Amino acid sequence: MGDSCSTKSRRSRTPIAILEWAMALLLVSMIICVAVQVVSRHLFAIPLQGTEELARLCFVWGCCLGIGYCALRHEHIAMDAISRRVSPRMASCFSLACGIALQFIAFVMIVHGSRLVAHIWTLPDLSTAMQYPRALFWLPIPLCGVILFGVGISQIVASASRLAHGQTEDASPGEGNS
Repeated sequence: MGDSCSTKSRRSRTPIAILEWAMALLLVSMIICVAVQVVSRHLFAIPLQGTEELARLCFVWGCCLGIGYCALRHEHIAMDAISRRVSPRMASCFSLACGIALQFIAFVMIVHGSRLVAHIWTLPDLSTAMQYPRALFWLPIPLCGVILFGVGISQIVASASRLAHGQTEDASPGEGNS
């Protein structure tokens, strides 16, 4: 029994670990790009071409993945601040409402973000310095929407279950600093 709980815990932690590694890689890449650009500009008086575009791409991807990461860990500061100040039952109602709102936001990000990426992908629109398709710049929007959709479903199910069973404790997995 302990082994299955351990496996379940590892499985539920996997998306968070993947996002942590991806964001760390993006942050390191962004720092290296900016450092290389600064050094090349000041030492050689010629900035290395493409580093600014790559740093910007890493920043956008990091921000969008960071939104999904905070949602997965239930660590959005405003939500946490409100739910800690109300009764446990009201916190469950608030969590349910947030889950529903999250579904709407995720839907907009997935549908319209996918349309935007698909439209831009059909254009012969390449970045100036690195010549990558500009659709890659917008791709994290629908991906973030998919993460938020999953988090929203989980939040709705957990909140509805707590309310239906009369539980007053917020037992959301991954909540708080672990």
